[in-house]
Amino acid sequence: MKRLIGLFLILMVGMGFPVWAEQAKTFTEQMEKLQPLVGKWKTRSIFPGKNLEVPGELEYRWVLGKNWLRVEFVGQHPERPFWEAYVMIKFDTAKNLYIAYAFFNADDPVIEV
Repeated sequence: MKRLIGLFLILMVGMGFPVWAEQAKTFTEQMEKLQPLVGKWKTRSIFPGKNLEVPGELEYRWVLGKNWLRVEFVGQHPERPFWEAYVMIKFDTAKNLYIAYAFFNADDPVIEV
């Protein structure tokens, strides 16, 4: 009986491994497409109704073993004393698309797919 269970487990792992390996490869390839974004960026936000242009800073950084891309934004806003946002981006192999979780200092969090 123990041999039968052991053989069953080996077969199950063996059959699942190619799928897992392919998903890991797809995940890595899709996340690597975001590499050009990594780094620090200067931004400018334009508010046409106010005829105003304000500076900001944006940083893309790999986190959690390059499984997530973290985005941090800090800028000026004409109607708020402080303007800040954090975003976490990951590729979802099951849905075959990127997902993002965005958090803002003045608004509710947003989950975008």
